Order: sequence, then structure tokens, then C-alpha cells
Amino acid sequence: MKILPKVEIPSDHPYLSNKYTLWYYSIVMLARQRCNNVGYTEKHHIIPDCFFVKNRSKVNSVGWISSDSNNPSNLVHLTLKEHITCHWLLTKMTVGIAYRLVEHAFASMSRSPSTYHVRHLTPVEYARVKEARRLARDGMIWYNDGKKSKLYMHGTAPATWQEGCLFNKNKSWYNNGEVSAKYHKGSQPDGWVEGCLYNQTSWYNNGEVSAKYHKGSKPDGWVAGRIRSGKKYYTNGVETKLYTLDSQPDGWVIGHCSNTGKTYYNNGVESKLYDAGTEPDGWAIGKIIERDMRWYNNGITDSKFEYGKQPTGWFSGRLFGKDYVYYNDGINERAFPKGSQPKGWSEGRLNISCPYCGKTGAVAPLRRWHFENCKMRICDTID
Repeated sequence: MKILPKVEIPSDHPYLSNKYTLWYYSIVMLARQRCNNVGYTEKHHIIPDCFFVKNRSKVNSVGWISSDSNNPSNLVHLTLKEHITCHWLLTKMTVGIAYRLVEHAFASMSRSPSTYHVRHLTPVEYARVKEARRLARDGMIWYNDGKKSKLYMHGTAPATWQEGCLFNKNKSWYNNGEVSAKYHKGSQPDGWVEGCLYNQTSWYNNGEVSAKYHKGSKPDGWVAGRIRSGKKYYTNGVETKLYTLDSQPDGWVIGHCSNTGKTYYNNGVESKLYDAGTEPDGWAIGKIIERDMRWYNNGITDSKFEYGKQPTGWFSGRLFGKDYVYYNDGINERAFPKGSQPKGWSEGRLNISCPYCGKTGAVAPLRRWHFENCKMRICDTID
């Protein structure tokens, strides 16, 4: 158990005089006295940054201390566990607006300082951090400036902000005839009217190109409608390109081929790409679709073929599980098509007995739970 040293608390500290303040400054003192090779640490303001007039928020500050929060005397490097503990202690050392501020700071401990250092909180720590966020907002009021809303303690909002939240007020679509955007009612720019232009565009053309415009916003001379390219795919057997009718090069015909110039061929079992004339003997043009492949067997082996195109003498279905039978040679067991087992193998599963407990059964379960793993063997070894 770590015993905290006796520590003199500064007389000008802004905290309550209780045991939590003593524990807080004891952790800070220990952190300042140790060496720097403790691994990952995080910078901590002994007096929170939010207590200062000039702090990181820079706007709408409610701080009351006029000095610099980043003075070296106010900074200490803590481990992650110490940092979380100190922020929890701060919630026990403050009251009033200071309590609200440190609860907000404690709630922020659930966020990681960077992508390189991720804070891993225990379930208890995470639950307390989430509770701090709820407590920090308890009693706060929504204020808005007509465009955005923010939570403030009563009387701490900027003078131009009025009480109320815009989040729950529905925005409406407004447009200026060209683009649409959402605004709160009454906050839209001058000249904008209510309504959305989205999905109300149509195709227009000037005889050369086509483009989409909102109704009434098309350029002069453009008429409704889209110019079709009239192009089709042509191929020379090696590559494919788009050409308008009768503009294709000599020797090109309507159609499409793969970018490699290769075509699929199959042997009834698999499909591969080959250049025309280079496919193996017996391979036919076309690709076998996997969904049309089914299992067939000739009584000795089984294989997949395209439905209805199996070799003569092959029948639908797999052999395994139907015509396969277990055989054993007294030591090993294996499944073979019925009647095709090796010489000396007899039909049936192999039953073996554990030499330690005498239990008899199939090979797989007995080798897993008996023999070298048998409980009786352990007892025998102990005796």
C-alpha cells in the first residue's frame, strides 16, 4: 500500500479544505518528485485552466483568476490513472460554478488526447465520467444567437444571446432560384423564398451538350431535353471502344469483349480466359456459372459439372455420406467407397481402450479425453 507523504497545501488554493484536497496535492507532490521514466504521462493543470480568465476556450470565459494557467508552477505530468483520479478529486473539492467547470473537465476524460494515445477506462471510471457529464449539465440553460445554441449557467451567456434552444425548432428549406439550403424561420438571407429546389432539376441542351438546371434558370437558347450520344460499343477482337454509327474503323463490329481480348472457355469443370485459338483441346467457349454446378459421381469418385452436362455414366449426388463406409486396420480408421478398402482393412469403426481407466470407445473422443489426458493416469502419477 502506498502511503502518501505529508504535504503543505498552498494557502492561496481555490479549493475546499478537506481530505480530498490533501490527497490531491499529495499526488501532485509525488508526481513532481519522481523521475521522468515512468512511461506515458499527460499534462495536468493543478489549478484548472477553466478557472482562469484567459484559458483555452478563449471565448465566453467565466474564469476569475487573472494570471497565466500555463505557468510551469501550475503544470505537472501525471500517469493516466493519476490524471483520472485527480479530476475525480477536483469534483469533491469545489462548489458552485467551479464545481460545474471541473465536472465538465472530468467528463472530457472519456476522450483520448490524440490518435496515438487512447485512454482505456475501466467500467467504473467510464460510468463515473458519464455521470459527470450529466451533473455538469444539470441546471444549465440553453441560449442561442439565432444561428446556434449552447448551454450556459444562468446569467453567464453573452449579452446578445437569448434564452432558448434552436435544436428542437425545425429548419425549413429556402432557395434563391439556383441553390437550396436549410435555415431557421426568419433567418434566411434576403431574396430567399421558402421551398426546396432539390429533385426539381431537368435536362436541357443547346444542341451540343446537355446539362441539368432548375426550372427557369437555364441559359438563353437552351431547350428542354437531353442529347443522346448515339454511340455504341464496337470491337476488333482485342479491344472495345465507343463509336457513333458508321464512324467505327474498318474491321470493327458491334459488340463488346473483355479488356484483355481474351474469352472464357471451359472443360465442364472450370472456366478460364484464353486468347482465341489458344484454348486446350476439348475446351468449349463459354463460362460455367457456379450456380449451375452440381455434384455427380461415377461410383468411385465425385466431381462438380454444369447441370445436365455430366459425362456418360455419371449420376447425380456425392459419394461421401452415402456410399462411403468406415474401415480400420486395427490401428487407424478411414472412410472408403464401399468395397474399395485396402487389403487387410475390415469394415467398421475402430474401438480402442484406455490403458489407465479401461474405458472403450471410438478413437477420436478417447484420444482427446483418455490415454495421456486420462484423469486416472494423473492419480497414478501422484501415487
